Amino acid sequence: MKKILSLLLVLVLVFSVVACSSKEEPKKEDPKKEEKKEEPKKEEEKKEEEKKEETKKEDSKKEEVDVEMIGSGIIFKNFEGKEVKLSDYKGKKIYIEFMATWWPACTAGLGEAEKISASDRDYEVLYVVSTGVGRELNEADFKKWASDLEYKNIKFFTVDGDVALKEFGVRAFPTNVIINTKGEVVLNQPGVVKMEQIQDFMSKVE
Repeated sequence: MKKILSLLLVLVLVFSVVACSSKEEPKKEDPKKEEKKEEPKKEEEKKEEEKKEETKKEDSKKEEVDVEMIGSGIIFKNFEGKEVKLSDYKGKKIYIEFMATWWPACTAGLGEAEKISASDRDYEVLYVVSTGVGRELNEADFKKWASDLEYKNIKFFTVDGDVALKEFGVRAFPTNVIINTKGEVVLNQPGVVKMEQIQDFMSKVE
């Protein structure tokens, strides 16, 4: 009887081992296949990012629509009589001093004007006189006055009437105006300003 039981036990054990070994092992995913699945996802994400960047660029271009430069319609005349507009300097930084030949503060600042005009710089410099306004000289008399000066580097410009004074809100002489590369006024300051102050400010203007 014991032998029969032992035999049965052995048979049961053998059957159990065979049954366990016959079970299919879970299939392992091929890592290469996994990589292939991930690749399309990465490509899609990359394309989405590129689309977003393009959209941002388009939006920024829309924001950069040119705003008309202040004073762009005003006609200035240089000392030789050539007509000039501020729009001729579009994309450049501009320093303008509105001055009066009859005001001592302006004539006292001509030495600084000469230094600025003769300096190595990355911006345009204009010294503007509104001829025929109030006590100001007419254009012919202004040219004679300027010709008699010892300063030869100053770029004088004239404007007929008070149109420029109104456009730039000039209420005192001298008035210093700085325009950035976008055509925006970033400084409108009355009074004599030293060359070092102007250079320092202009270096910070974009």
